[in-house]
Amino acid sequence: MGVVSLIRRVLVVVSVLVATLAVTASPAAAHSSRNSRAADNYRTQIFSVDPEIPGVSIEVIELGDRLQLTNTTDTDVIVPGYEGEPYIRVGPEGVFENRRSPATVLNKSRQTATLNTNAVGGVELDATAEPEWVKVSSGNVARWHDHRAHFMGTIPPQDVLDRPNEEHLVTTFTIAFEYGDELILVNGDLRWIPGPSPVPWWIFIAVCAVGTAAISQVRSQRVRAVALSVVAGALILVDVTHSLGIAFFTEQPLSKQLGAFASSAVLALPGWLMGIVGITLVRK
Repeated sequence: MGVVSLIRRVLVVVSVLVATLAVTASPAAAHSSRNSRAADNYRTQIFSVDPEIPGVSIEVIELGDRLQLTNTTDTDVIVPGYEGEPYIRVGPEGVFENRRSPATVLNKSRQTATLNTNAVGGVELDATAEPEWVKVSSGNVARWHDHRAHFMGTIPPQDVLDRPNEEHLVTTFTIAFEYGDELILVNGDLRWIPGPSPVPWWIFIAVCAVGTAAISQVRSQRVRAVALSVVAGALILVDVTHSLGIAFFTEQPLSKQLGAFASSAVLALPGWLMGIVGITLVRK
């Protein structure tokens, strides 16, 4: 074997091995990060709406970040603020927001827990005052961060810290929406859901690495080239699909989905490039 052939063979093996480790480690890192990023492990669900009214639906969207109210009836639905004041009104005339409600400020951010101002745009925030409705949409759908329905802390509850690999009920909630003269009681809960174990991914990484090294020792150059190309190409395809799935399997706006894919792709890009380099070297 000549020096050039030896160097090329070493580069091929190294490229495919690095691609194997980088690409397969990407999902492993993503899954293991669910155990270190507490917010990713919380699940909000609505388990009852009483009474159920045709044309009115209330659901959890964006992985628990927001609630969504849709009202196609001829009667307004009022979303209550945190002090029971009228906060959002959805009806045949569109979507309106009460500028006096403190919730208009608190719900601007997912984590805003306290008010840092008493007035917005010259209008004093006062849950007891007569509502000042401002139209924000001509549609029949309202979406908002609701701090009653998602986790607000930065440190997980003690039960979660003690047993992070078990499912825990964090809290329950009931929100009373007004529909004409009656109340719609929306009941739900917030749970800690442990992330999947990264162990299977690490086993997969080890198998791929050992398999790649074994393939490189096959005597037939043609068989070796085809096998290494298939391994590298399959790994790249799997990880691209994985990145697309993470980004677009949500109900977030397209701009956020594209941003999530870009973030995931940046982390996985070195593995994709190394895989392509390995395939190119194999072809030569």
